[in-house]
Amino acid sequence: VNLPAAEKAHRDFLAAAEDAGAVQYIVSALRFLGRVLIYSESQEQEAAIVLDRALELSELSGERWNRSELFGLRAQAALQLGDIDAADRFINRALGSLRDSDFTAVCEAYHHLGAIREAQGRKAEAEAAQRHSLEAVAGTDYNFMRTEPTLALARLLVDRGAFDEASPLVDERE
Repeated sequence: VNLPAAEKAHRDFLAAAEDAGAVQYIVSALRFLGRVLIYSESQEQEAAIVLDRALELSELSGERWNRSELFGLRAQAALQLGDIDAADRFINRALGSLRDSDFTAVCEAYHHLGAIREAQGRKAEAEAAQRHSLEAVAGTDYNFMRTEPTLALARLLVDRGAFDEASPLVDERE
């Protein structure tokens, strides 16, 4: 993945959405930019700022399409910044805003929940969250959504010595 190119594309999308005054697209652009910044080295603080702006716009405008994912990404940014308490608060908001039919949001929120529970040392809950994340997109064509929770689950399984269960998961994502 070319993160600098993705960042530029999302910043361009954001500028176009702002020029058009299209709140839904602004929120979406901020969400996509926030995600890229989370994965970019040392940009967690900017990701938090971008995601806070997106959440504010989402809530002020009544936009709900992105809200669960925004709370989940904001939780991830807080976790990466070392603020586990804030991460826990944000993930609880993500879980509270989920709609059962939005399986990609369910997948993403439970993946972030798993990362937070792992950081808290609550390994069994982390494993259960990653499994729930994967179940949310099972039987769909959203293969890209499976990679992160699958690898996170595999890592948790390796940590507890369940190599026979972890190996096929890694092979599947390869």
